[in-house]
Parts: sequence; structure tokens; C-alpha cells
Amino acid sequence: TITDDLRVHEIPAMKVTALRFTERARARIEKAGGECLTFDQLALRAPLGQNTVLLRGPKNSREAVKHFGPAPGVPHSNTKPYVRHKGRKFEKARGKRKSRGFKVQEDVFWFRFAWFKYRSFGRERWFLFTLFQTLFQVLFFYSQDN
Repeated sequence: TITDDLRVHEIPAMKVTALRFTERARARIEKAGGECLTFDQLALRAPLGQNTVLLRGPKNSREAVKHFGPAPGVPHSNTKPYVRHKGRKFEKARGKRKSRGFKVQEDVFWFRFAWFKYRSFGRERWFLFTLFQTLFQVLFFYSQDN
């Protein structure tokens, strides 16, 4: 559907093909000296598509795309869950509070990071890394209190 955009002040004379036009969009295009065509009219005028430009709207702006990605509830996931209702008892704060099933600890993230580093570092630097990690966790803990 071609709709009118008030932010665009000047429209050049052009031929536009679409399935639908709003009344205001059709009026503005024709007032500027352009034409509003259907696809069968375009096929008669340019059977091989010479001098035509195909445009398409953004395909990832669909509502369904918000549900794609890592599972909802997994740490650092922004995927929208499929829920029956948006009420108090339906997937609210799960993983954020102990009273709602479980609480994801930040230590889980650091443990995975540390294990990857352990495999890539070698054992001689492992002690320094664990010392750094412990200091960081202590600083993080004290910054949470203040």
C-alpha cells in the first residue's frame, strides 16, 4: 500500500505501481504529474521490466521476527516470548528473582568465560586469571551494596 507522507514536501513526476494506494497518496502523485498504475498495466507497458525499479519495505519489521533468536529467559536474550496473557503469573520475572522459580547468577556467565580462558591460556596463567576474577567479583559485590 502506498500511503501519503507529510514529511516529503516535493514529489517528482513519476509512475508508481502498487497493489493499493490511499486517496491522498494517489491525489499527490497525480497532482505532481505522475501516474498510479496496477501491476497488469505495468506488464502491458514494460513486459520485460525495462527501466523499472523494484522497491520493498523492511522485511525484518514483522512482529513475528521479534520471537526469533535465543530462547526467551536465557541470559542476555531479548527474544519476545509467546505467552497466553501478559498478566502477573505469566512469564514475569522468571530468572530475575528467586521467588519466581530461579535467579540467574552473574557468576554463571563468569564461569563460562573463565572455562574458555582456562582452555586457551594454559595452566601457568590460570592462577593469575582466577585471582583477577575473584578481585573483580569482590569489587562488583561492594559496588552493589553502595
